[in-house]
Amino acid sequence: MKLKDIRALEWAIGIGIFLVLVNYVFWGYHIERYEKFIRAGAANSIIWRALNAKALGITGSLAGISDLKLGIPANPERCKKPLGQVEFPSRCRIFDKNNGGKAVNCGYWWLGRNCRIVYMSEDVFRNRELKSRIFHSFEKPCAILANPGRVRMDTPAAERIAADFRSGFGCDARVSLWPVETLIILRKNDTNEQIKRVVKR
Repeated sequence: MKLKDIRALEWAIGIGIFLVLVNYVFWGYHIERYEKFIRAGAANSIIWRALNAKALGITGSLAGISDLKLGIPANPERCKKPLGQVEFPSRCRIFDKNNGGKAVNCGYWWLGRNCRIVYMSEDVFRNRELKSRIFHSFEKPCAILANPGRVRMDTPAAERIAADFRSGFGCDARVSLWPVETLIILRKNDTNEQIKRVVKR
C-alpha cells in the first residue's frame, strides 16, 4: 500500500491514536514527577498540623490557621528523635523512612486512582494517642490542610503548594471523578502491612 492510497479517515485515526499515546506518556510523567510528591507532601502536612494542633489545644477546623501559628517553620530541619519520641508541638521535621507520606504509587495508578501511601512505624502504632490522631486526620483532611483562600501565606509559592495539597484531596472541587484513597501501612521489621484504608468521596 502506498501513502497516497491511505484515505483521510485512516490518517485521522492513526494520528488520533498517536496523540493519545503521547498524551498518556506525558500524563504518566506528570504523575511520576509531580503528583506523587504533592500527595506525599500533603500527607505529611496533615500529620504534622494535626499533631501540633492537638498539642496546642486547638480544636475544630485548621483550614484557616497557618503553619506558623501551629509552630511549623518554613524550612524545618529533621528531628533528632523518631516520631514516637518527639514532643509536640514540634518545630523540627518529624518524617523519616518509617513515618509519613511517601512518593510512591499505589497499585493501578494508571487508571486514575487518586491514592497515597502513609507509613507508620511500630512505636507510633503502639502509641494509642498518636495513632488515633493520625487516623482521624485522614478521615477529614480538608479540615486539617491550610486553605490559602482563608489564611495568608508567606509567599506565592507557599500559597500554590497549599492549593495543590487541597486539590489532591479534592477539597475545593464541586465534583470529584475519583475517590481519594489513603493507605496506612505499618512498617515492622522492614516489612509492610496495610492496617487501614481511608476513602474520601
